[in-house]
Amino acid sequence: MKIAVECHSPLLQKSLELFLKDHLSTKKNADVTLSDKKHQDNFKRIYISSEKTADLVKPFSKAELYLTLESYFNSDENNNQLNIVKDTKEVHDINNLLNKKKPTTFIELEQQIITLTQNYQNQLIQTIRDYHEKK
Repeated sequence: MKIAVECHSPLLQKSLELFLKDHLSTKKNADVTLSDKKHQDNFKRIYISSEKTADLVKPFSKAELYLTLESYFNSDENNNQLNIVKDTKEVHDINNLLNKKKPTTFIELEQQIITLTQNYQNQLIQTIRDYHEKK
C-alpha cells in the first residue's frame, strides 16, 4: 500500500516517514494520507491528534500505528490488506503488546521493569559486540 504523510508538526512528519519508509508515496498516488490536520472530507485520511476522537491518538507507538493502518485497510470496502508488518519479530512484538496484561501489583510491575531492562541491556551489548566485530 502507498501512504502519504502530511503533518504540520515536523517531528511527527519525520517520525511517520521513518516508520513507514517502505510505503511512502505522494498524496496524489497514495491509498491513504496520515495527517495531524483535521479536514472536512476525511476521504482516505487518518487523523492523528491528542484528541480522543482522533483515528490515532498521540502519543503512539510504531505498533499502534501499524495496527491503526491494518484496521483502516481491513475495514476498507475493497478489503485490501496492508501487510505492513513483514518481520516476524515485529509481529511477535506487536502481539506481545496487545496480549500483555497490565501489572496489578507492585511486584508484577517491578518484574516487568526488570525484564524490560534486561532485554534492553542484552540488545545494547549485542549491538556493541556487532560494532566491534566489524572493525
